[in-house]
Amino acid sequence: MKQMLISTVVVVGLAMSPLMAKESKKAIVILDASGSMLGQIDGVAKIDIAKKTLNRLVNGWKDDTQLGVMVYGHRKKGDCNDIEMISPIGKVDKSSIIKKISQIAPKGKTPIAKSIKLAVDKLKQNEDKAVVTIITDGKDTCSPNACEDVKALKKSGVDFVANVIGFDVKDGDQKQLMCIANATGGTFSLVSDEMGLNMAVGSSMKNSGIKVDVGDAINVNMGSSTGNMDVKVGDKKGNSDIKVKMGGNNGDMKVRVKDKEAGDIKVDMSEKGGIKVKMPGIDINLGF
Repeated sequence: MKQMLISTVVVVGLAMSPLMAKESKKAIVILDASGSMLGQIDGVAKIDIAKKTLNRLVNGWKDDTQLGVMVYGHRKKGDCNDIEMISPIGKVDKSSIIKKISQIAPKGKTPIAKSIKLAVDKLKQNEDKAVVTIITDGKDTCSPNACEDVKALKKSGVDFVANVIGFDVKDGDQKQLMCIANATGGTFSLVSDEMGLNMAVGSSMKNSGIKVDVGDAINVNMGSSTGNMDVKVGDKKGNSDIKVKMGGNNGDMKVRVKDKEAGDIKVDMSEKGGIKVKMPGIDINLGF
């Protein structure tokens, strides 16, 4: 029987604003290449997982949206100014970007606020809406007031949202990252593996109106008035899919996993504590 790994993307902060309803014309991805990205998940360096996700994003990028790629912490240790736009905002040269991504080697600090400021400076040249997606495994280690710095940038008049993806982030770092995302009307997602990172990056783009093919089918729908969230992930061949439904009003959650080889799995959890689990050979009913 094929083993199926379910990767969870937790969207912690969401500000549904008019900005998110508009279609973005430009995007910048900021990649954390600080020393901590050499840490491993299941024997694979986080930077290698992130590179793979970026390569996937670039290969699936559509020509109707301009893309820029920025990296920090990859050239010098202890330098908060080590920020580089490895690919300027514009039409995507896929082979060039992928080559530059392959050369990234983690070394230094985590200047998140400074990187967002540099991204905003690049976006000032026109009035098109933009989405800035930050992939980081920790909080800003250069600015003690990073969230306040980003709030000030938001008041500069540049039309952007910053979606922050926390990749294997410690509990103590999450508050600052969530604050940065919320300050711009963006999302803060917590992910812990490659599948989760792929989902979060794809959702950051798609929820901002950017058409991109990141491989498997990924759809995320969130209702601002009810707090509902629906997530659906399926492979291209239709052999399997995962559906997660969370209800904001009553706290219920339903998970459905469909797999042609392993069989179907259903998990229902209610706000009152009831749990139902149904899978091949197992039927559990507690508290309902």
